[in-house]
Amino acid sequence: MTQVAPLPSLDFGVSAEQVSQITDQVIADELAINDQIAQLKPEEQTYENIAQLVSSLSQFSPDAAIREASVEAETKVDQFSIEQSMRHDIYTVVQGYISKTDLSTLGAEEARMLEKMEQSFRRSGLHLEQEKREELKDLRKRLSEVCIEFNKNWARESSTVQFTKEELEGLDDDFLGGLKKNEEDGVTKYTLTMKYPDYYPVIKLCKNENTRKIYTTVYNSRNQENIVLLEQAIKLRRQAAKLLGYKSHAAYNLEVKMAKTVEAVDE
Repeated sequence: MTQVAPLPSLDFGVSAEQVSQITDQVIADELAINDQIAQLKPEEQTYENIAQLVSSLSQFSPDAAIREASVEAETKVDQFSIEQSMRHDIYTVVQGYISKTDLSTLGAEEARMLEKMEQSFRRSGLHLEQEKREELKDLRKRLSEVCIEFNKNWARESSTVQFTKEELEGLDDDFLGGLKKNEEDGVTKYTLTMKYPDYYPVIKLCKNENTRKIYTTVYNSRNQENIVLLEQAIKLRRQAAKLLGYKSHAAYNLEVKMAKTVEAVDE
């Protein structure tokens, strides 16, 4: 029997400074490739050259400094990615190669990749006039900022609720033993977070209906500040889709999914 070497374990032991350094290096490497492609002369525009174009510590690190550094890195990478995906000089080079190439002379995979690249350029708005491209870029950057702030709020979420052992009837001692507890007026109370390992056992196993009701209410009331961010994200997505010529964000999103159209989903 063939033996396969175990995959290397993920290393989460990086510092906040290393997160920033790694991010800068990734950005520099990608920028170097993109600049090289943008400078290709017509005679240098080959499939091999064009083909070069081809989550996270912010959620899982227990160190707040690393989480913050990771959020900053995510923001930096997102902003960079938006800028690079809307580089008209790269679009001009790649589109120039595609327009002069008979895709039937390429292999199926190569032709498919170029078709997808062309579609990606169109979905990024690179076929639009410069003024509209700049407007779309601004919308996408604002959307990125809103989404990152939304996720940051979830990562920082620290709501808790406390119950007595009697109020947690149905949960075994192993579960209760893993919870923080404190004495309040001579009564021992157990602290529950809004994390899944706490929430789901209580909702599933606790016999006290009132406990489940209180916990569910608190759980569903988290991150109220995200409501405004969600509304902003919906508005920005709608504006971007309209600018690209789609009826809605759903139409834009479904174009590259199996369903293809909103009408197909509604059937």
